[in-house]
This record gives sequence, structure tokens and C-alpha cells, in this order.
Amino acid sequence: MSKQVWIKNVNERLNSISQKYGGLFMIVGLVLAIGALCYSVYVANQPVEIPPKELTCTLNSGFPLFLQVTEDDDFQILFKNEEVREPWIYNITIKNTGGQPILDEDFTKPLTIEFEDSTSVIKTSIIESSNQDLWDDFLESCSIHEKNLSIDGMLLNQGESITINVVTEGAAGNIKYDQRIVGLSNLILKNSVKESMDKQEELKYMLLILSGVVIFVSIVILIYVRVKAKKEYLELQKCLSEYTKRLEGLSMEETKNDSECPCK
Repeated sequence: MSKQVWIKNVNERLNSISQKYGGLFMIVGLVLAIGALCYSVYVANQPVEIPPKELTCTLNSGFPLFLQVTEDDDFQILFKNEEVREPWIYNITIKNTGGQPILDEDFTKPLTIEFEDSTSVIKTSIIESSNQDLWDDFLESCSIHEKNLSIDGMLLNQGESITINVVTEGAAGNIKYDQRIVGLSNLILKNSVKESMDKQEELKYMLLILSGVVIFVSIVILIYVRVKAKKEYLELQKCLSEYTKRLEGLSMEETKNDSECPCK
């Protein structure tokens, strides 16, 4: 089989498939798109079940206070007359995300935040709190011991939160939380920095997938348009051929009639 014959057969098969199933493919695609939209709306409107007690600790950021170390030996960072060689600052939010308040007496054991691999916790400060009472409760119950930050207890009503900055000597390779609160088996731990990086990676993959889908759809459309154009071209050729034959027949008939006319 020659190359031209093979191409002709492929074009004929594509033309046949397009004629038979082209409309079906469009209907199936439309139904799938409508189904996906309806499912998205259904999921978005589902009620969210709020657990009775839930405490969420979110690491919002963590970075060194100084991005570049100076070579000047006279430059020092001091805290209580002691030099801080590698200060890091961590921003953490503690929030009651449950449906019930967490009472001060619910803390049978302090909520402890350990900054592993760091040398020590230098200082903690409140950045934001839901109200002044929560601010005062935190200041009274907060204590620092080596690389641990402990909170003996505080009242957190539903939706209330407090955001703090914690300065450490050295970077924390891991932040470990420990607690013993009545009605609360585990903390909900979030890392906004990691989640942001993960979202960027997910966005890259989604863009790649979307690009692939767009390319695939473009190829299908091009094939469909090419097959349709080929079909119209063949139909046009057929019409022109029939029209030409008809003109030739009329011309021959006129010539015949002219030859049969008697001469005067």
C-alpha cells in the first residue's frame, strides 16, 4: 500500500467517524461539563460539621531576623546583656476552631511549644488577640524554659484566637506541640509556609494539565475542521464536476443542433 493510498484511507476513516460520532462526542462533552459543574455546586453547598472542641495552631511564618551577617566584629545583638548570634522569629496563631469554649480549667497540662534544634527561646510577644482579656490571660499563663514555650491555661471562646511572635536563638528544625486538654485528643497543626509552597506546586501541575488538555482539544478541533473542510471540498468538487459535465452536455447538444440546421 502506497503512502498516498494510506493517507486517503485515514482521511476517509476520520471523515466517517466524524460523520457518525461527531455529534455524540459534543453531547457527551457537554453532559460531562454540566455534571462537573453541578457536582462542584453540590459540594460547595454541603454543611460543614464543626467538632465540639478543636484547637488549631498555625505556623504563619519563620525566618531569620537578619538575612546577612555583618563582618563588623563590633556589631552585636544583645538581649538582657547577652549576645544573640543567630536570631530567628516565628509567627504562630492559636485559635479555637471548635464549637465549644476551651476553659482555663480544661488545661490539665500546659500547652507546650518546643522549638527543636534551636538553642533557646529568647522572647515571645503578642501581635494580635481577639480581645484584651485573652491578651491578659496569655501574659499571665505564658512562661519560657530553655527552648520551650509553655501556656498554663487560658479561656478561648469559639472563634477566638491569639497570634504571637517567638524569637529563638538558632533555627528550629521542627516545632513540636504537646498538650493535655479536657475533651481534646489532638491539636490541629497547620504550616502556612509549607501549604503555600505546596499550593504553588499544585498550581504548576494544574497549569501543565490544563495546557495538555488545551493542546489535546486544539488537535481534536483541528482534525475535525480538517475533515469537515475536506468533506466540503470533495462535495464542492463533485458539484463542479457535475456542473461541468452538464455544461459539456449542453454545449454538445447545441453543436449538434447547429449542425443539423438547413443552410439557406
